Amino acid sequence: GRPDSAALMSSADVPPFTLSKPRYDQSTFGGRFKHFLDVTDVRTILVSKEELDAAIALIRDFKEGKPVIATDEELWKAKKIVDASVHPDTGEVIPIPFRMSAFLPMNVGICAGLLIPNASVGTTIFWQWLNQSYNIALNHANRNASNPMSNQQVAVSYASAVGGGCSISGRLIAELEIPLLLTLFCLINK
Repeated sequence: GRPDSAALMSSADVPPFTLSKPRYDQSTFGGRFKHFLDVTDVRTILVSKEELDAAIALIRDFKEGKPVIATDEELWKAKKIVDASVHPDTGEVIPIPFRMSAFLPMNVGICAGLLIPNASVGTTIFWQWLNQSYNIALNHANRNASNPMSNQQVAVSYASAVGGGCSISGRLIAELEIPLLLTLFCLINK
């Protein structure tokens, strides 16, 4: 049968697949925006292990020059799934909560906790700790693995971020009555 006009229009909008450049023109705002939407597309966290494995195999076969039976649209979709789910330096699958596409849904609850009205110092510190811990885990999972950090560097970064966030927010909540928090911050960062 003859393809319908919607199928023809959508296939005309799909550029030829290549691994050497992004799908969208990065010299325009619209292209950069579409690329950002692709990178942070929440639907990529809903992909099953089987779909992820199939996308990885399809991109690997294309990269190795093996014949692939897929349309340009299917190849771009596979690349989107792989780019959102697999660390580019290590080749390891990034745990779902720490993928860039999970940042928004994961932060909805955290931000709600940070905005609790009339929160106690303890509640505020808890949400700051959770926020900083999540951000550090997300950044670590998506780090530049070609420039490794030692466990000590990671621990110092974590303690600094958590200590700074918790002590500043705790201080603001306690109206500058912070000797205990400052003492704990100093002990953590020794």
